[in-house]
Amino acid sequence: MSVKSFIKKHCPSFLLPLIRVPYRYSGLRRLSYHHRISQTIKKADKFLPYYQDELSKILLADHERFLRTQDENIFIDRAKSEGWRFNGIYAGVGGGYEFIDPEKFSGLVLIYDDDDSDNLKRSKNLLSISDWAEKYRCLTLADFLNNVEVKRSELIVPVLSEKKIPEFFDFMRRNNMFYSHHVRFGNLSSIREDEQYFDVFEPVDDEIIIDAGCYDGATAINFLKWGQGKVKKIYSFEFDPVNAEICERNLQPYQDKITLVKKGTWDKDETLHVNPSGSSGSSVRSEGNVEVQLTAIDNVVKDEKVTFIKMDVEGAELKSLMGARNTITKNHPRLAICMYHKLEDLYEIPEYILSLVPEYKFYLRHYDSNYCELVLYAYC
Repeated sequence: MSVKSFIKKHCPSFLLPLIRVPYRYSGLRRLSYHHRISQTIKKADKFLPYYQDELSKILLADHERFLRTQDENIFIDRAKSEGWRFNGIYAGVGGGYEFIDPEKFSGLVLIYDDDDSDNLKRSKNLLSISDWAEKYRCLTLADFLNNVEVKRSELIVPVLSEKKIPEFFDFMRRNNMFYSHHVRFGNLSSIREDEQYFDVFEPVDDEIIIDAGCYDGATAINFLKWGQGKVKKIYSFEFDPVNAEICERNLQPYQDKITLVKKGTWDKDETLHVNPSGSSGSSVRSEGNVEVQLTAIDNVVKDEKVTFIKMDVEGAELKSLMGARNTITKNHPRLAICMYHKLEDLYEIPEYILSLVPEYKFYLRHYDSNYCELVLYAYC
């Protein structure tokens, strides 16, 4: 039991508000988090015998090391050792990530602070294996604030600590430099999009695929290409109304094969109120004034012989697997499940899959230059 859970269980409820603030700013909070990490790693390691190759075990060890150190250079170094080369980079924009094509800019300028160089080191490490490798330069925040020239054709990326960002914002506004299409905030990242979900399994005849969390529909279309004529049907689930509208347009030419379900996947039918973000990071955990529908996969596919389930549903993977209990138990479909959104995903997801069908075996693959896009593949 974590320190936080212990306090909740044994402390009278009327005292909790008095404890919450001191707890947040004391060492107990950090102690509780490190305890959770230790327990997560211990439980995740129990499933090592189910992983079918050495790479899977190495990738699990990488993620466990990241949990201990929070050093994302672990993943960039792995990418380098495997000979990855990225066509471009991604940068955090509005709750999601946006692909930044180097062909659209004359160069990239990293704005950093001497007192906090970790973000700079990581960003330079990533850029060295991307098509930006020869097109970036670095400026200290002090030099930038002293009006060192930055061209309008250059992409500005501040890799600054949270306390320095307001100073950067203020300078941009005062000097009328706030060009939204030339500034990206947040960590840089990159991903092997063309391989994710398609590099472990080969298609079989009459594929019936669940694409849970289809975002803009691109993955569903790629499943059709991967299937080489063997895909019978795809059910694409998307709960975010903004994304669902985009999916409807993008998938219209494929409606004979792809059925768009404008609902999120869950363990039961339910209605929630959210703030849709229209990004790849839309989550059922948000609260807002837009009503969305959630449903169990079992309730949609019923007796269909599902052969493949892919899930990237921003932390709702375990609940969604529970909603596919009958489908998994009956059909033993191959699974491709993202398991990086929650700390406990590393053990709760494989644990639940094995509770349904003990014969499942696992592969683990990683597709990003940070901790994201860790995918558990399962098959019988």
